[in-house]
Amino acid sequence: MEKRQLDFCLYFCGEANGNRTKAAEMAGYSARSAYNIGSRLMKKDEIKEKIKELQKIDETDGIATIAEIKRTWTQIMNDETAKNSDRLRASENLAKSYRIFDEF
Repeated sequence: MEKRQLDFCLYFCGEANGNRTKAAEMAGYSARSAYNIGSRLMKKDEIKEKIKELQKIDETDGIATIAEIKRTWTQIMNDETAKNSDRLRASENLAKSYRIFDEF
């Protein structure tokens, strides 16, 4: 799953409150194509499964744990089919979570 697709799922379950178009825009898709992209993404089994998973987490704990977030970043970083920009962003987020870039 690409980073923007994952972001779409996270926003759809979170700030966008189930609004596909708003979730697509927040994930970085253009406002002009957000409606169509949101509709297309919601037809993908991988997206549906991730949304179900996120909703289940939300129902039980209310929020994903840090370990789950780091695990997701690691999966994206190691996914050879993902775009290099998505893999780089995931590795940066993971490094930041370990405070690797902090100056001492």
